[in-house]
Amino acid sequence: MSLKAFFLFLSLIILVSCGPQSGHLTELTTNPSKVIVGEELPDWSFVDKETEQSLSYTRPVGKLIIGDHRCTGFLIGPKAVMTNHHCISGKFEAEKTIFTLQKWDLDYSGKPFLKNSSYSCPNFILANKELDFAIVECVEALGDEYGHLELSSGEDSAYMDVHIVHHNCDYLRGRNCSPRKLISEGEVLPNVENNRFFHTGDTLSGSSGAPVISVLTGKVIGLHNSGLSTMSESRPGMGIYNGAIKINKIIEYVKSEKPLYKWSSTQ
Repeated sequence: MSLKAFFLFLSLIILVSCGPQSGHLTELTTNPSKVIVGEELPDWSFVDKETEQSLSYTRPVGKLIIGDHRCTGFLIGPKAVMTNHHCISGKFEAEKTIFTLQKWDLDYSGKPFLKNSSYSCPNFILANKELDFAIVECVEALGDEYGHLELSSGEDSAYMDVHIVHHNCDYLRGRNCSPRKLISEGEVLPNVENNRFFHTGDTLSGSSGAPVISVLTGKVIGLHNSGLSTMSESRPGMGIYNGAIKINKIIEYVKSEKPLYKWSSTQ
């Protein structure tokens, strides 16, 4: 769906549901169940060998297993991993965290295959519920092998083309699907709030903690964390758009709370 068509659609929704402000708010809910925007099928692609080679920022993104639930996380330094607070809220969850990264390699015959490696990331650094972020550190310096993502300190993001790199699968159509690394295309919408913005990239629960990356700069501009849907949506998982925390607000918070903490040498 194009951006103009999207806003025409959204305007119609708003016009139809206009009335007292409190009544309008009850029809739109923000929740951690991320949504597929506009269509009933997810608009995303698998990160294959060619995608990984052409878009190096897909490599530091991995799958987080925290006890009996999963999220997405990404390296922001040699050892530091960022995800959502609603995925990891403290030391207890961090000690159970397993971070799985994938890398395309060649077998003995020269045929490419996908290699998955899992790592322990038990060291809790910092988290904040309002900004819905957490930082943990892994035992090994994974960034030396997989690289790490650069965080943007900029503010202006409206209408920016973005990629959301996350681990998920289309479980709305098949509950036994296996999560894989995916890339969704989207745009940042102009209804920007103080700490967050909204985007049109398709995601589902399990995508929490994914980086929202500027296609233009390759830097992380947001931390994906929520979806906006209507109370009367015809099918669970469908919605209007998704939300992300502004990464520059997270940077400001980390620097104020832990001014001596350095997650990478390039920050």
